[in-house]
Amino acid sequence: MANSSSSAALVPHQQQEDIAPLPLIRCPRCNLGVVCWFISHTVKNPGRHFYKCEFHGPNGCGFWKWEDAYIDYLRARTTTPPSMSASNGRTSSLNSSANIPDDPDEDEQHNGPAPTSRTSVPKVYAVISQLSEYKRFLVEEIGFSQLLKLPLLSKLNLRFSKWIMSKIDVTTRSIVIDNKRKIRFWAADVYKVLGIPCGSRDIRAPDAKCSDTTIQMIRALLGMPEKGNHILKFAETVINRDICENTSSTLEKDSFKMAFVIFVMGHLLAPGTKHEYTTIDYWGALANTQQIQDFNWCEYVLLELFAGVQKLKADIQDNSAVTHLQGCHLWAQIFYLDNINLGIFNMRHDSLPRISAYDDVSLRRMINQCAGTAKGPADYGDVQIRDATQICYTRSMWDTPPDRMTPRITTATRQTIPAHTKAKQAASEIGIMMKYHNAICLQQANALKNSIISENIRFVDKIAAAISESCICCSIRSLPCIIKKHSRTTEGPTTNTHRRRLQMCDSDDILATASTSMRTPPQLKPCTARSPAEMVKTWADIIVGGIMMYNDDTAAPDDAVIMGQASSDIPVLTAQHTYYAQPHWATGASTEYPSIAIQDKLFKILRSLPPGEQNKPCITHETPRYISMPTSSVTDQIVGAGMLEHEMCAIVFRRLRQIDLTILYKGMTDVFRHYFEPDFSTTILAGDKVVELKSIQAQFCGSEINYNIANCRLFHVPVILEAGWCLYTWDMLNKVINIFDPTTHIPSHPEKKRLHDIVADKIHIALFTCIYKFFKKWHVECNNWKRKFPHFHSTRFTMEESGICITHIARHFNGSSLEEPLSDESIPREKGFQLVQLASIQENAGTIPHEIQKTLASYL
Repeated sequence: MANSSSSAALVPHQQQEDIAPLPLIRCPRCNLGVVCWFISHTVKNPGRHFYKCEFHGPNGCGFWKWEDAYIDYLRARTTTPPSMSASNGRTSSLNSSANIPDDPDEDEQHNGPAPTSRTSVPKVYAVISQLSEYKRFLVEEIGFSQLLKLPLLSKLNLRFSKWIMSKIDVTTRSIVIDNKRKIRFWAADVYKVLGIPCGSRDIRAPDAKCSDTTIQMIRALLGMPEKGNHILKFAETVINRDICENTSSTLEKDSFKMAFVIFVMGHLLAPGTKHEYTTIDYWGALANTQQIQDFNWCEYVLLELFAGVQKLKADIQDNSAVTHLQGCHLWAQIFYLDNINLGIFNMRHDSLPRISAYDDVSLRRMINQCAGTAKGPADYGDVQIRDATQICYTRSMWDTPPDRMTPRITTATRQTIPAHTKAKQAASEIGIMMKYHNAICLQQANALKNSIISENIRFVDKIAAAISESCICCSIRSLPCIIKKHSRTTEGPTTNTHRRRLQMCDSDDILATASTSMRTPPQLKPCTARSPAEMVKTWADIIVGGIMMYNDDTAAPDDAVIMGQASSDIPVLTAQHTYYAQPHWATGASTEYPSIAIQDKLFKILRSLPPGEQNKPCITHETPRYISMPTSSVTDQIVGAGMLEHEMCAIVFRRLRQIDLTILYKGMTDVFRHYFEPDFSTTILAGDKVVELKSIQAQFCGSEINYNIANCRLFHVPVILEAGWCLYTWDMLNKVINIFDPTTHIPSHPEKKRLHDIVADKIHIALFTCIYKFFKKWHVECNNWKRKFPHFHSTRFTMEESGICITHIARHFNGSSLEEPLSDESIPREKGFQLVQLASIQENAGTIPHEIQKTLASYL
């Protein structure tokens, strides 16, 4: 046997499905591999056919049979002999593992349909056992860390699962053995068995509905093609990718978290009835990985199990030959065994999750103990229910009210208000007063929060300085003192692994055999300062609130598009990519800087204007969003040394788009680059849904975008942070995000890089969400993008100069370098250029000062 199997040639999977003379089933012994067809080439058995598991070997599965024995085995395991088909050599009823019962070594016949299941504990165990320490930390962040304690259960008794599921009453949520013996359960019991999150949000609620955009985004992150539903293998591929805390991006870490949940849901928690297929109605809960643990996954697992229960009962009633067990019937097994009285075989309820207390031997032994001895259909109900005081579950007596500690999900209906009604209310006098009041309250609340955090940090520093000299606990453990000053100046950022080790008790580090379950609970971890993501969001919220107040003060026209105005009509276009447009430098087109004389004259005119002229709106532009600013803003920010404010930067980039269309790429159907205005990035960082905003829609497919955006190579996105302006450029050709930060010499510094990674991830996801929503086809996928931090200047520019710097970079970046160098001399030249261009902006409803118009007329 060994010789024949070792010398036989394995037929490839695609071939064996076409030429195998007998049906190829899933291995009934290990329930993992597929039975494959082989031809023996030994001297004793030349040309003889045999079948064995693809995982057959000394340390693997032991299933194998000669062809005649394999035929007898198929006949014995089915109600009718397999009929051979002359056309394809297959049977009509035995072509998959769906027709193989649970245990091939048992010869007794059982009434009812033969149970099969796609639940694969060994598959999940094999994956989680190979996770690195940092990957385990990521699993812990989403609340699924208890699943890492899953034991290796090589085989499940499907007849036992079938019996329990047939006894479940979906209406009362109980296992009904008979009229007197009933075991109730709740969602919290799923948590105690499996340890998965049991939050307060309903996965199937309307606010967690899985949209088409979310589906496309997750499919792209998993590397799935546009067609096909083999989700689990792609999820496993993402899980097996290398992830490093310092070098991997936030997007890669979020992809791992999504893939892990999808993998365990498809193989353990909510398996379907088809191999490699799974439902996706819970994907809406994965869109924001920071909120995964806020959802009630326990309730979702129960609902999926109830669906399997109803399907099983329908198959039994219809006398089906085979039934596919849907849902997590492993939970039902553990819960039932924990709640029945098996005498000395009962387990103590002193560990959670309960599944970690079981293994193959104990599980099989307890199932055999509760199985009936009479011949006939399998029955596991000849037991007594265990007293409620001896178990850890939330079960109450049948005639008492439900346990109030069990999480409940309540869904409230929301009354929607039409968009035009909202806009009308917001533009009223009371609406403007409320906006102003809310913005002031938000600003004061943020200031108070920052003040408290700063005071707490100073207080902790004082305490640490006072007791650092007398601290000896760390020196006893041969560790550096965590409260002394030198611990803060260690090279590189402190890893999450190191921070977790500092929270262990003394015995954990001294004794190698100490329990790893003594870590500080999440609710007892010390409070820390705001994360970079929170600081970025708070900053963006303040900017958005300020712009809304400013728009209210300027009294925008009723038909004008203002900041934050949403639209229910989302445009959908077809983006046909043919080629990437050539840059204008290749054609010789350019724009000239104004002479120093003209620049000085314009600056002098603006500085000498009287206050009445300074307060008049010189620029009023309505597309893609209404912006109006007085002459004083131009004087302070362009002529003076003030920082480029949000609205001024929007006008500047709006004019840069006009320059490309009217001068640099005039008469061409395609342009090399596409400019976004800063409200695109600001609304993203503030957490708004940019897809629904009118001003954002216009920047993708508005009337002024009269070129094919799919042929643009560079996408420029200006971003304003607390430290100043930055420019993020998406290179669609090379799939690279170029990040320009003029305020630092080392933009790739760990702290700076972490901040830029957070911002880049948020904008990257929103950018491709808009692309997938607005365009039916797009030629570039959103995954596997790289980040670069080009540094083309030797000067560290100030926060006030950063806005002018990014306009210079946006105009002269060719994808790899700057056509015009960036230096100290570039700032005044760029300001003079922008001043001339702002005065020449098209469709301007404002009034440019007469002296400026006269000077520009002679210059142009």
